[in-house]
Amino acid sequence: MNELLTNFYKGDIDILLLPEMAFTGYVFDDLNHIYPYLEEENSGPTVTWARRQALRLSAFVVVGYPQILKEQGGTEKHYNSACFVDRDGNLITTYQKSFLYDTDERWADEGPGFKCLEVDGLGKVGIGICMDLNPYQYKDFFAFEFATFHRKEGTKIILCPMNWLDSNPSPPTSKQRKTPVNTQDDRSEAENADSDEESNSVSESVAWSSLEYWKRRLAPLCINEEKVIFASCNRFGTESGSTFCGTSCVMSFMSPRPVILGYLKKREKAVLVVELDQDNKGVSQ
Repeated sequence: MNELLTNFYKGDIDILLLPEMAFTGYVFDDLNHIYPYLEEENSGPTVTWARRQALRLSAFVVVGYPQILKEQGGTEKHYNSACFVDRDGNLITTYQKSFLYDTDERWADEGPGFKCLEVDGLGKVGIGICMDLNPYQYKDFFAFEFATFHRKEGTKIILCPMNWLDSNPSPPTSKQRKTPVNTQDDRSEAENADSDEESNSVSESVAWSSLEYWKRRLAPLCINEEKVIFASCNRFGTESGSTFCGTSCVMSFMSPRPVILGYLKKREKAVLVVELDQDNKGVSQ
């Protein structure tokens, strides 16, 4: 990750968004398995990294990580969380994932609920994590809980770290079958070992079905008369038999329809930069 950001300097980025559980991997068997990787809200390695990058870039930073919250009486809560750090390296808030995927349910508690807050220089900002876009426990597709909450709150920017699975993954390479993948660096090494033919065919593809699904899940935002910007950063690669679809994107939502402002491909290792004008229209990528 640091290598990808090497050529970015102060003033180049306003908001830096990373994936869900960006530095730990995502697939864990149970609480005992993930416990050594749980991080404190104010002093863990992820928020420390976010503070450092925020100061270096003078940017807001959002990164996902597995959180441990120690309560009075010695009890603990464990969350799939994201830290939100301001340009000066201060922690604005920690958001805990509200709707859990089955992989989360093995170890994580449900978060207290969706969140929107006023941020100087950005306006009303909301954070969601991957499964939050889906119906709660897949019960009512038309409830649109996440999108409806942010429409009612008047949220202007939604930032969404993801580990969204690929619904149409390619067969794993021999190296991927043999090697557990738990970090971004491990994923990169596995991908670099692929044949040129396979790498080219997969990296050129885009998870259009996922993009269209995200648009559909956020459709209530199109009722708004003012644009809402949605940005997702999704992991790519394979871990413990799970393949993620990449396709990080930025979209705007406003009547009559959403507009895709920029996206990456399924296995494109890059920083997606989308520049917006004052009306939140994409002017460059």
